[in-house]
This record gives sequence, C-alpha cells and structure tokens, in this order.
Amino acid sequence: MRSDGHDGTGYRRWLARTIGGFRDDGFDADVAADLAGEVVLRLLQAEQAGRHITAPYWRCVMRSVKNDYLRRLSVTRATNERIIARINAEPAEDPEQRAVLHLWYEECLASLGADEAQIVRMHLEEQYTFEVISQTVS
Repeated sequence: MRSDGHDGTGYRRWLARTIGGFRDDGFDADVAADLAGEVVLRLLQAEQAGRHITAPYWRCVMRSVKNDYLRRLSVTRATNERIIARINAEPAEDPEQRAVLHLWYEECLASLGADEAQIVRMHLEEQYTFEVISQTVS
C-alpha cells in the first residue's frame, strides 16, 4: 500500500479501488466512499504499525469494515422498529404516562441522526408514507 512518494498517489489509488469494490457490492456512492475511507484509515494504521499490506489483507479489512457497517445498520433498524412499535401501541390514557412516553419518544429521536429523526417524525407525526418521505428527503 505504500504511497508512490509523498504526494499520496498510491493511497488515492487504493481508495479508488476500495470505493469501486464497495460499489460492486451494491453500496451507493456516499456509503461506499465513507466505508472506503475507513478501510484506508485502517490500512494506514496497520502500515504504521509495521504490517506489510497485501491484496488479501486489504480484502480482509474491506470485509471487516463492511460487516461492521452492516451490524450497525441492523442494530439501528431494530431500534427504529422497536420505537415505532412502542409509539403505535395503544395510546396512554393517563396524562402523566403520556408525558413519560412523549419524553421517551424525544429521547429516542435524539439518539438518531438528524436525517433519521426527520424521517421518523414525518412518518409518525405527519403520517407520510415511506414513498412520499423518500421523494422528499432525497
């Protein structure tokens, strides 16, 4: 992975290959670029630690970064589904319980990214379908 001099052209070549690999796996351009940045960072750290970077090692790091991303995505989706199920449950009759549920809902939204929170609000509070939301957000 060594750079071809101090201009970083070797690293840019690895980055381009990595983005292409993630695009081939079906990731959109933004996600592929983010994941590729993480791969190159891990490769640089390994190289600085004295590891010789080979193509099989590069593929292993790519697979590891991809699996980490998919695990995080799975956890986020499961959390969102639990939030939606809880919100769609029977409404609380007791005003105090309603206030507690509203506070919990706001805390859950705060734990999401801004875009994710906007999507949840649009779906649950404004009753938009996911089709309409996808056209609005993208």
